[in-house]
This record gives sequence, C-alpha cells and structure tokens, in this order.
Amino acid sequence: MTVEPLPPEVTWLLTEGFFGYVGTVGRDKRPHVTPVIFVYDGRNVFFVTSRVAKKLKNIRENEKIAFLIDVRDPSNLYNNRAVLIQGRAKIYGLFDAAFHLLHLFKIRSLFNEKYPKYMRAYDIEKENLPLAWQKTIFISRILVEVIQEKIIYWREARPIQLPV
Repeated sequence: MTVEPLPPEVTWLLTEGFFGYVGTVGRDKRPHVTPVIFVYDGRNVFFVTSRVAKKLKNIRENEKIAFLIDVRDPSNLYNNRAVLIQGRAKIYGLFDAAFHLLHLFKIRSLFNEKYPKYMRAYDIEKENLPLAWQKTIFISRILVEVIQEKIIYWREARPIQLPV
C-alpha cells in the first residue's frame, strides 16, 4: 500500500510537536482525553502509556482513536497550527516485539532523541517512581501505534464572532 506524502507543515508538527492528546472511548461511551509524549516514524505516531491507564483500557475495548498535536501562539491566533489524526490504535505486546524488533528499536531511539531530558530523568529516578511510571516496556509501559485513517490539518485560525 502506497502512502501519500504529507505536506511539510504537517510533517513538521508530527515530528516537532512536543505533546499530543489522545482521545479514546470505552464501552461506557464516555470520552477520555489525555496528554502524552509521542514520536512520528515518517508513517505513523507512537506513544507509550501505563499498563493501568484508562486510555489503554478504552483502546482494548474500542480501537478507534483520535490524536491531536497542536502548536499555539497566544499573541497571534493566525499562527496556531494543529493536526488531528483519526484512526485505529495498535497495542504492541511481547508477541509483536518478536516480529517488529528492529522497528521497535527505531521507535525507542526516536523517543530518546526527542525527549532526552525525560528519558534520562526516568532512568535516574527509576527506583523512586511508581511501577506504572517506569519506562520498562511490556512490564509497566505499553507501546501504542496510531494507524491513520483520516488526517485533518488546521492553520491560520480565523476569528469567529460569537453571539452575546
């Protein structure tokens, strides 16, 4: 399957955006949105989450997911940018690691490059962190891939007149 290249400004947001927001809905039909750190491998977005996180429980019940990355300029609304990815979540388990080992090393490397301060702090403070926050993949943390089905890009927000 051939993937169309994304416009450079979208790729920039996916690569350089610092936080993403994961939107999920579980069996209870209640939406849940939470910030995460993430990486983009040139095709899809990946994030890690705790094995006990509400978002992971929701994803196990309903693989549909929304992922938003935005850059805000409070002094000029026309500089705001955002990318919304709607799609499916793929949870990586031990079985997947055997088949995707090289790619998983690449993803880990992307996290280390993008978030060196966080990654070092987690290593240094490992003994003091709750198990759910430790970065041991498959034991306390789970890797999730956002498989794109639809992408929406916003730029240069226009002022909206609101009724008074």
